[in-house]
Amino acid sequence: MKNLIVKAIEEKRLISLTYDTLDRVVEPHACGISTKGDQTLRCFQIKGEHASKKHHDWMLLKFSKISNLQILEKKFDNPRTGYKKGDKAFEIIYKEL
Repeated sequence: MKNLIVKAIEEKRLISLTYDTLDRVVEPHACGISTKGDQTLRCFQIKGEHASKKHHDWMLLKFSKISNLQILEKKFDNPRTGYKKGDKAFEIIYKEL
């Protein structure tokens, strides 16, 4: 999974995935080991379901809760507004935009 997510970040390609049984499409921006010790993806959700009534927004997703991950053909151009390189949620960053 790590290698697929890194590839998607490098190529700025959307990811389709299931997280906690909810289907989502996200723009991956960074991945690594979070300050809590989990392999984690920082992404912006652009489509799909939510656990709350929250609008599409920034999310931290644990690799362990991700299934059905697919890199999509569609690309995104630039980092989303609000993205901060060197994300403080990570202890170790594998890859970031």
